[in-house]
Amino acid sequence: MTRHGTTVIGGWLLALFTGVVCGGAGAALSLPAGELMVRVHHVSNFEGGAGYLVAFLLLPLGFLVGAVTGVTLMRVASPRGAVAVFRRQGYAILVSAGLLTVGYAVAYLLGQV
Repeated sequence: MTRHGTTVIGGWLLALFTGVVCGGAGAALSLPAGELMVRVHHVSNFEGGAGYLVAFLLLPLGFLVGAVTGVTLMRVASPRGAVAVFRRQGYAILVSAGLLTVGYAVAYLLGQV
């Protein structure tokens, strides 16, 4: 079975790989934002409270947003060829970064109230 010139299984494997790459990028983008969120929301550093917030809430959230965005964008338009795949991965990383930026900006503004 093929769909637009690629096998269905190959398309899903490519989408999952893109999801992992974009998820890693989303988690990496969550680190500096996590430090800012700790300061803005006055999270205590006592017994690692700030570390727990970043490691167990913000990093998985960034990975999840990136992974879902990567898989979705890769499955919506199955690219053909290496250049199209890398272009689609770049788009997915940019969209993930935009979504995370908007989410963290809202959290920052709510912390300023």
